[in-house]
Amino acid sequence: MPDLRFPTLLDLMMLLATAYRDGRPMRSSSELAEALDINPVLVRRITAPLIRAGLITSIHGRRGGLQLTTPPEHITLRDIHVAAVGDKPMWDRRGADCQSHLNAGRGRAFFAQLNRQAEDAVLGVLDSYTLAACRDIVLGHGGQAESPRQVPDDLSQRSARGRRA
Repeated sequence: MPDLRFPTLLDLMMLLATAYRDGRPMRSSSELAEALDINPVLVRRITAPLIRAGLITSIHGRRGGLQLTTPPEHITLRDIHVAAVGDKPMWDRRGADCQSHLNAGRGRAFFAQLNRQAEDAVLGVLDSYTLAACRDIVLGHGGQAESPRQVPDDLSQRSARGRRA
């Protein structure tokens, strides 16, 4: 089952980044829930890691809501991913009682190294994009200039080239 914490929190952070850009930085959990098509209680629950990480703040009360603590140009997608996922490894081996090659001696060490290398690569890519650049790329507002990496028009072509190389 895929882990949806990062994409869900990225979507929420993009909503807050858009609100920041539009001059109305505070959004209620009800507004965010409607935009994300989830329950407002779930919004309050899933934002806890972002609050703990200092990426957003929550103002309680009738006129309260959620807002970014810093401009979206200073928040990377890596910051959001680390807040969302924490120390959970990208991949995990099957249970210890499984008699597979990856659960024995060198197999376990190899898989741990493979996992670290994959995580480092993913985090490196996420670190190259700010929340503002992501928002602008997705909304078509020229955000590619803010990102050190260019997003190709056809990501599937890029993936296919990478597999052939």
